[in-house]
Amino acid sequence: MLTLSLVVLSTTVLGLFAGYSVSTSQRDEAVDRMRRETRWVASQIDRGWLTSPDRDSLDHQLRRFNALLGVRLTLISTEGRVVADSDVPSGLLGRVERHDTRPEIVAARRGELGQAIRHSATTGVDLLYVALRHPTAVQIGAARQPVEYVRLSLPLRDVRAHLRDVWGQLAAVALGLL
Repeated sequence: MLTLSLVVLSTTVLGLFAGYSVSTSQRDEAVDRMRRETRWVASQIDRGWLTSPDRDSLDHQLRRFNALLGVRLTLISTEGRVVADSDVPSGLLGRVERHDTRPEIVAARRGELGQAIRHSATTGVDLLYVALRHPTAVQIGAARQPVEYVRLSLPLRDVRAHLRDVWGQLAAVALGLL
């Protein structure tokens, strides 16, 4: 009986350690992916990727981007004003609060690749954010809108769903060992 108890205890401890390690690894992979994509998006903006004849066309381009990569794209001015957001129609941008104090933007202002995990006041969803300071501009018709920060965000429900799957697999392996 003592041997069985030790096996169960050892399997549980190993399972928890493995689960924590995998969870951390998965979260780090999501952050790394977001970092790469943020840099890629910034380079595409520099190439004129978001040149639009009007705000409606820009909204359409941002929604297509969102559908393609599965991430939210937010372009933010030096003052923290949201210039464009794939989840917010341009007609509602005036209602969005300034983003200059958001942790990922503060870090990006210091020259870091900013990241944060928090609840979005704009969309009401928990998100993983990655922001990059990348002074550029978006062409909307004849006007150029200055952009200071490029930020991507990923719903945590997607990351958490994947982690639940991993934990379920680890639990199945642990039960199989018993």
